[in-house]
Amino acid sequence: MKIRFYDPSGRIEFLDVMKGIGILLLLLSHSISGDSLIKTWIFSFHMPLFFWCTGYLIAIKNPSGKELQGKLGRILAKKALAILVPYVVFSFLIILYQVLLQLLHSHTFDLAAFIDKLMRIIQLMGMESLWFLPCLLLAELLFFVLHAYFPRLVLGAACLACVVLNFVFNNTLPTGILGVLIRSTTGFVFVCFGYLSYILSKMQARNKKLTIFSSPWTSLLLMILGAIISLINGFAAIGSYDFGFVPFFYISAFLTLEGLCGLCKMAPKLQIIPFFGKNSIVVLCTNNIIIEILRLLDSKLGGNFFLFHGMVGTFLFAILLALIEFPIIVIGMKYFKYFFGVLPKERNTFSESEKT
Repeated sequence: MKIRFYDPSGRIEFLDVMKGIGILLLLLSHSISGDSLIKTWIFSFHMPLFFWCTGYLIAIKNPSGKELQGKLGRILAKKALAILVPYVVFSFLIILYQVLLQLLHSHTFDLAAFIDKLMRIIQLMGMESLWFLPCLLLAELLFFVLHAYFPRLVLGAACLACVVLNFVFNNTLPTGILGVLIRSTTGFVFVCFGYLSYILSKMQARNKKLTIFSSPWTSLLLMILGAIISLINGFAAIGSYDFGFVPFFYISAFLTLEGLCGLCKMAPKLQIIPFFGKNSIVVLCTNNIIIEILRLLDSKLGGNFFLFHGMVGTFLFAILLALIEFPIIVIGMKYFKYFFGVLPKERNTFSESEKT
């Protein structure tokens, strides 16, 4: 398989396109109020997508795992710093926003609730979407250790053990650090899926008989099958740790991601989508506060315009979010990039630290 690079920094185009699609779907999913078929479909794969991309990227950079031996501690230390800095900074900002809102509305300060939210940060549970960052860090840590020092058979066995945990704790995730660890095993499975996808793509490249599986029609069919299975399964999400029928959850996500990967490899250079993909951490960290502010303004000044216009209002709201995020990305990554996990003397990109 030929990996296409589209800028001098050596970034992988189709991975940035995939992550761009994933983060834009996150904005859309957060704009949808109530349940719907499109929300069920999006949640079935949009957060697994980032774990999948991480596994795919690890396979490209460290296909055997031996390359990691001797430098694993340094790699994991950098990843921990790059992920935990934005996690802590923006978790606190969300708490401060909620406290300020409470003071403006009721002129009271709930100390117990404030302490409870601080404990969520300490226990790595995160605020709003930020549950994802510690989950990714722990999933990567587990994958890197197994990939570097154990044969692939052990990696596969660990993946199956994590799926069994999904059956045990499905919709009954414990609170606190234990719940974070268990949720991270789900992310680990999708990291393994991304790694497996790269291996399958290499097999296709070596065997001409398998080229039929790399056609756009095959990719589209995989996405359709994934969507159908996700709708049969019902709403499922890593964040709420509710998977419905666990095999359906993984099968639908894997098929959708495989299909999306194939389509993204054939996509033209749509610069706006990889722009969001490269800077997805900014959107992840800021979208919740922006959504809350927009909802408040729409309620007070717009008469709940977006809410009352159904799916049309939902898509308009998501487009508005993306437009607002664009300058925030530009300004944030220019003047506040360290708050988004960009380490000193590191390139100013989200995927180079492999956080999504």
